[in-house]
Amino acid sequence: MENKQVKWGVILSYLLILLNTLFGLLVTPYIIGCLGTDEYGVYKTISSLTASLTVIDLGLGSTVMRYIAKYNASGNHESIPNFLAMTMIQGVITCAIIGFIAIPVYSSIDVVYARTFSAAQIETGKTILLMLIANMALRVFENIINGVITGSNHFLVGNGIKVFSLVVRGALLIVLLTAFPDARAIALIDIGITVVLLIAELYFVLIKLGITIKLTRWDKSVFLESGVYTILMLLQNVAIQLNGNVDTVLIGAMINTTSVTIYSMSLIIFNLYENLAGAISSVLLPSVVKLVEEKKNSAELQKFVEKTGRVQFIVLGAALGGFIVMGRDFYRLWLGELYKDCYYLTLILIIPVTFPMLQNVALSILRAQNRMGYRTVTLMLSSLINIVISIGGILIWGYWGAAIGTAAYSIANVIFMNVYYRRKLHFNVFSMFSKIFSRTLICVIIAAALTAICQSIWSGGWLTLIINAAMYMAIYGILMVFWGFSLEERDMFHIRTKGVRI
Repeated sequence: MENKQVKWGVILSYLLILLNTLFGLLVTPYIIGCLGTDEYGVYKTISSLTASLTVIDLGLGSTVMRYIAKYNASGNHESIPNFLAMTMIQGVITCAIIGFIAIPVYSSIDVVYARTFSAAQIETGKTILLMLIANMALRVFENIINGVITGSNHFLVGNGIKVFSLVVRGALLIVLLTAFPDARAIALIDIGITVVLLIAELYFVLIKLGITIKLTRWDKSVFLESGVYTILMLLQNVAIQLNGNVDTVLIGAMINTTSVTIYSMSLIIFNLYENLAGAISSVLLPSVVKLVEEKKNSAELQKFVEKTGRVQFIVLGAALGGFIVMGRDFYRLWLGELYKDCYYLTLILIIPVTFPMLQNVALSILRAQNRMGYRTVTLMLSSLINIVISIGGILIWGYWGAAIGTAAYSIANVIFMNVYYRRKLHFNVFSMFSKIFSRTLICVIIAAALTAICQSIWSGGWLTLIINAAMYMAIYGILMVFWGFSLEERDMFHIRTKGVRI
């Protein structure tokens, strides 16, 4: 049952990514068309600013996921209701903190964006900020309940609800923005979606799973232990959110809203690329907790990281190779010449981030072992590097400087963490990457090279791009089936190549 949930969890995660991709490709240009580049730039700037505050609740969701998985792995189910009750109290405190921090953020908009926003845009931005903060408070409790579902291995339900909500969100955006082309409508829809998600997830946890939320005693040791874990995850998420949102915030403050819109279009593909790796690692935390509880040694843990890393690179390698060859034509057809820089911005972002994403499961091991101190420090340091380089880079090169800063973050992150993996987890880092890239990288290079040759002969509109993409995937798939996949992966994907020697 567990393996089935993991398999369906991964499938639905990729479906979610596909829908997010379609949303970005189809709905985002429509939104820009309805709002205009300036107003959309206002929305993206404020939403990025607000996203920096979401880190406050993200630590709680991760904590719940980890402890629910731990309780289930050890059979200690009776502790769950009390733990959840204490977490809900932490949620109330979190909402109070969000409100307290939001006050100076709201007041600073007039000053920070006085040079790049008009008076009307500032007022719109303030309203959007208040609406997004309200949504954030609701998300505190939605993340807690979602953590229960994920930690209990019910990925089919958790991701299924997200798929449904994404479809509804896309439909509502098209309908509402057609009638009311106002950026505030986006924030209003997001509040409604969060409410629906929270109700649906609460129903599943309380009614279907029969899990209660009841404070029977104040467990000081658990509260302190989970509190420390939450704080560490909070600090990590601060760094992650800074890295993900500082670019658009700085560009909005230092350049203009049009530049924010252009840069945001490169971030759509960048975020999609990151989600491809996260789709697998996100559903594996309960399995990782189980491995840690069973006291698996370093060699066994490294093998698990290599196995998942290879699966991730099968997907990421295909995406990266395809984008390198066809990304320039894609942006030209999708958004037009105004966004021609997006191709190179995206390359600067996605190539360095590939390496740390292939080791995402190693981070899950650290979470399960409650060894997040070093990770927290390195993320904060890497984010500081990003901010310094981005500020200086934007002054000199515009939004190119922001992309370079984010690339530096990814490079610093992979270096810092692999030093730790080598010294503390005793992983053979070079052997790990060698096994992850083995054969697959060659298949990517060959497929990309052959497609590039064909593309140089014919290129044109959407039909040509689709044909080239289909050809690329066909070449890559054939190479992987007959040479790239390991024997274990063949069994995993139920691949049979009768009479073919591998």
